[in-house]
Amino acid sequence: MSWGSVDRPARVAAQPLARPPTLPLSGWWYVAAELGCLALGVVLAGSTLRLFSDTASVLDLALVATAAWALAVVIRRSPLPGWSGDLLHLLVGALALLAIVAPEQRWGLLPTPGSVLTLTSLLRDDFSQFERDIAPLDPRTGHLVALAALIWILALFCSTAAMRFRSPVQGAVPHIVATIGLGFVARSSWRYPSALLLLLGVGIYALTQVAWRNSAYNWVPRTSAVTPARLASGAGIVVLGVVVAAVSVPVLPVGVDPVVDVRRGGLGDGGPRTVVSPFVEIGADLGPRSDELLFTVEADTSQYWRLTALDTYDAENGIWVLSNSYSPLNGPLGSGQPAEPPTDLEIRGLGGIWVPSPADPISAETELELNWDPKSGSLIKRSGDLSDGDRIEFRTASDAGTPDPATLENSLPGPASGDLTDPGGAPAELRVLAADLAAGLSPYQSLLALQNHFRDTFAYDETANYSGDADPLDAFLTARSGFCQQFSTAFALGARSLGFAARVVVGFTPGDSEAGLDDGDLRTFAVRGRHAHAWPEVLFRGIGWVAFEPTPGRGDPRTSEVTGVAPAQAAPPAGSTGLESLDSTTTVTEAPSTSVDGGAEQPADSPSEVTADAPEPTAEVTGGGVSWLWVLAAALVIFVVSMATVPIVRRRMRTTGATDPVRRAWDDTIGHLGDRGFTCSASETPLEFAERCNKSLRVPELRWLAALESARRWSGTPNTAWASQQAAEAADAIANRLADDPESVPVTSGQPL
Repeated sequence: MSWGSVDRPARVAAQPLARPPTLPLSGWWYVAAELGCLALGVVLAGSTLRLFSDTASVLDLALVATAAWALAVVIRRSPLPGWSGDLLHLLVGALALLAIVAPEQRWGLLPTPGSVLTLTSLLRDDFSQFERDIAPLDPRTGHLVALAALIWILALFCSTAAMRFRSPVQGAVPHIVATIGLGFVARSSWRYPSALLLLLGVGIYALTQVAWRNSAYNWVPRTSAVTPARLASGAGIVVLGVVVAAVSVPVLPVGVDPVVDVRRGGLGDGGPRTVVSPFVEIGADLGPRSDELLFTVEADTSQYWRLTALDTYDAENGIWVLSNSYSPLNGPLGSGQPAEPPTDLEIRGLGGIWVPSPADPISAETELELNWDPKSGSLIKRSGDLSDGDRIEFRTASDAGTPDPATLENSLPGPASGDLTDPGGAPAELRVLAADLAAGLSPYQSLLALQNHFRDTFAYDETANYSGDADPLDAFLTARSGFCQQFSTAFALGARSLGFAARVVVGFTPGDSEAGLDDGDLRTFAVRGRHAHAWPEVLFRGIGWVAFEPTPGRGDPRTSEVTGVAPAQAAPPAGSTGLESLDSTTTVTEAPSTSVDGGAEQPADSPSEVTADAPEPTAEVTGGGVSWLWVLAAALVIFVVSMATVPIVRRRMRTTGATDPVRRAWDDTIGHLGDRGFTCSASETPLEFAERCNKSLRVPELRWLAALESARRWSGTPNTAWASQQAAEAADAIANRLADDPESVPVTSGQPL
């Protein structure tokens, strides 16, 4: 009986797809997939570099990620049911966390209600600091606890999703989202290593997951090399991604402030405007932002630039805060005949809301909407943050200046009350010290004695950190070293204990400028992170606020006659003038000099003011031609490499099965049958698939094409022209059958086997 006479069979439903083979739960590739999960946890821990100034905390979180991963591996390999293993993992993590946070409040190895209360109190207190904390910050216990809990939970989730439920994408997404989310509340520091670390970790995870799945098919002849081949190609993709990131990340437009400001609830400009004390930002500016250009000033005098004056000392948190309010700036700031020339200030990377200004301005001309507080003498931007290119022109009074020492010698403390005279938070040791130094001296001389005591007997150390001490100010007095925050606080509280009204001013030292110029010559000052500073002011009757300088290595040129302190500030790194990235044609003849102790001056490249781990100066990304040149150069390189690679890929494809006529015919037929609901699983041979399809469709050409494809796969000999022609004809016949009768396919002809 010929095939053409066979009766058309009744159509039957297509069989369900064959299930893929069970993934192995042992072996090298299974272990590699587990290690890929660990890579995600380590990446998440490493991304906290953008939040914390202490790298030791990052290592602690990496250990937490490793412990959580190891426990998940042990539990998954145990005979425990899945849900009970997950509960055990969470329970062990909670017990370990409570034991570490509250080691004295436990019953044996078990926590007590007291340990739980301690933990909740830590979280509440430390996270309440977000109103004033800005990354990078000193890690608090509450911060580390929250991040450790997040890492622990995500390690369990990844193990469950990727290794138990075979859902690798779902297992990786939470880690990726958490890593990127941490970057939204961080400054621009460490964004480059963080991006590369994320690419590397996700790449390792993806490659190991693919390798584990491919290892399930290694029993199929000639497929044992599939895993190494795909690993090699996948590794190439990861390397390419790292290269692209290395080229693109440094030139991406990114601000110096966080994308999401946690102090404003992430509400952006539409959120509530909370005026946060800049006192806490000094440490961040002196550290990770030391060489970032914050703003430039064109002026004829060298002086300290003010942000604001803070009148209330928060002894519990060890910071100064502002108690005044701001109103829209609609007129002059003060009275007097304006001096010439004006002081022009341009923002270059400062960000935030606080506007730097010279001392005692009488007007501020700008297109920005500003608010003004006359009590603190400070300006803030009304909405949004300062942006690169914002400009303000200040005018100061022509007769403005500081009083001479003789006038101060005969002056009395100014009248004030409330916060300005409250010495609360001053340790008893400081009160006794101030009283002993002031014995028998005039008010002015007593303040000079207190100032010089700190300058002569204490050391400047910007790495000092007393946040973990019960009384940070008492710890500073005991250690006798610190930086401007501690010196200005100690002086102001000491002055208050003597009956003076005192406050702390936050701002910047003059900045780097052309050397060899005198006051009266117009010049450009480049103010960087290392110039962030805080200094005290004291109120004198009939005179006003007078600045003092208790911090060693710092001195305001404007008040040198009053304080007896020579001009001094942080020096640029060795071999740098601090002006390299300014768009200026000014010739720099030599670096400015600084004075460390208020006495003899020393060269600016002296290492005394540059810490061992100070970052090297970096080029500023100003949004000008340099950034776009880098982008164009990167695009050109990628284009050239791509065009050079295309011929190679094409030649490679010609020599592989991708363009083999038999394979192409088989792949085309698989596609046509897939439209009818028939899919060839990875565990089926071509002949097995043809037999399964013919039970419903009875397309005899399919069996002949399957035989040709089997010979191509396993014979080890190249296809002949005859085989290629037969495969093409069989594929065409099958396509025609499916097109002629979409409901069922009669059997009319075919190539006998």
